[in-house]
Amino acid sequence: MESAWFRRADVAAPEMSEAERAERAKREENERLEEWESARAAVSTSREPLPTRGAPRAEDWRTPADEGWRAAAAAAEPTLGGITAAGLPKRTPKANLVPGRVAAPPAAAAPPMPPISAERVRNRMASLQQGVRRGRAEVRDESLGKREKEEG
Repeated sequence: MESAWFRRADVAAPEMSEAERAERAKREENERLEEWESARAAVSTSREPLPTRGAPRAEDWRTPADEGWRAAAAAAEPTLGGITAAGLPKRTPKANLVPGRVAAPPAAAAPPMPPISAERVRNRMASLQQGVRRGRAEVRDESLGKREKEEG
C-alpha cells in the first residue's frame, strides 16, 4: 500500500462529477485510516486490544488534586456573617479558608542572635567611613589629573 501523504492533492478535472469526487475523497480517507490503524497495531507491544474511539468517561479524568479544586471553588464564593444595618456584609473571621491547604511548617525555635558589642559596630562604621573618604579622594585626584592634562 502506498502512502498518499506526500502526493500533491490533484485538482479534480472538470469532467469529474460531484459523486465521483466524493467517492474518491472517501476512498482516500479510508486508505489513510487503514494506514493509521496498521501503524498503531505495529507499534502496540501489548496483547490488549486497542482502545476504541469514543468519548472519555468522567471516571478516567479524576486526580487527587480534584478535591483541592472543589474546595477552592467553594471558597471562591465567600460566606457572610450577615449584613449590617447599612447594608454592608459582616466579616466572619476564618470562615473563608480553603480546607486542605498546605499546613504551615512547625515553628522551629530560631537560634538566638549572638550579642553584638558596641566596639564591633564602632569598628565597622569606622571602616565604612574610611572607605568613603578614600573613594572620594580618588575621584578628586582623578578629576584634578584630567584638568591638568587639559590645561597643559
